[in-house]
Amino acid sequence: MRQLELREVPTFNGAMDLQDAQSWLVDVLNEVSVQFQKVPGSAILLRYIKSSYQNDPVRSAVELFLFLFAVRYLLAPKYSTQKKSYVTLSEEACEPLLSLLRPSDFELGGRRAGGRLDS
Repeated sequence: MRQLELREVPTFNGAMDLQDAQSWLVDVLNEVSVQFQKVPGSAILLRYIKSSYQNDPVRSAVELFLFLFAVRYLLAPKYSTQKKSYVTLSEEACEPLLSLLRPSDFELGGRRAGGRLDS
């Protein structure tokens, strides 16, 4: 891949010439356009975007949002499902929780007509 051959970036020295900055930006955008056109399938993509935007600009905005969301999702950090992150409870913490459970809560025949458990 060849290096971009652009003029030096105009530096801000208190009185940067607006025309220099504008011409540099035009050069950069032209070079980006040339490099993008070398990518296989870029013409098809540009033609799709142009026809899509002409027919329905809202659809193009939604597609752009979905594309950016997908890229963000794919680049998000991955979390391991194998990592065990169980909370360990002490004996003192377990006793009040276990005392709330009754064996009849787990029986299927312990329901009344209203769907509530028998007390």
